[in-house]
Amino acid sequence: MLTEAAARKPRALVWLPALCAAGIAMAVYALTMAPSLVWSHWGTDGGDFVAAAVTGRVPHPPGFPVYLWLSRIAVGVTSGDPARALNFLSALMASGAAALITATVLRRGISTWGALATGLTLAFAPWLWSQAVITEVYTFAAFFASLALYLAEVAQGKGPGLWLLVGLSLGLAMAVHPTVAFLGVAVVAGTGVA
Repeated sequence: MLTEAAARKPRALVWLPALCAAGIAMAVYALTMAPSLVWSHWGTDGGDFVAAAVTGRVPHPPGFPVYLWLSRIAVGVTSGDPARALNFLSALMASGAAALITATVLRRGISTWGALATGLTLAFAPWLWSQAVITEVYTFAAFFASLALYLAEVAQGKGPGLWLLVGLSLGLAMAVHPTVAFLGVAVVAGTGVA
């Protein structure tokens, strides 16, 4: 729920820390990004994903439809090494997750510095960082899960329209990785919707 102090802030000041978190994360990811396809950081599925994005085929089950759709767009609008394009897309999604978590925490009334620290802690958590610099699906799941959390925070006390967007975000996250289904239970329990 948006606190009274956060409600008085201009929108630009609410989103500025989120954009800072995304920018810092993206800069560090770009500096540490794998130059192409690698097997480090548990990225053994990267070749499967690159091949699927380039050929339009389906990778191993569960098929990752949202990831495939976005990766095909990324490969189509860039030139050069498709693996590098998908590495960059992973970094972009991870930095977006950091921005959304920063904005969510800021809406909860945490200080600007606290919210920025939270977003950067997510961005540089070893697991997320390792997946943000290679071709993998997990940063996409993190992005859509973070979007669902942000929208659930915004939807508090509002009509059902925003809750439909929360459900859509959770659905997109589950289309990237089915384990996000557990987050849906947490969102419902934590917001008192049930």
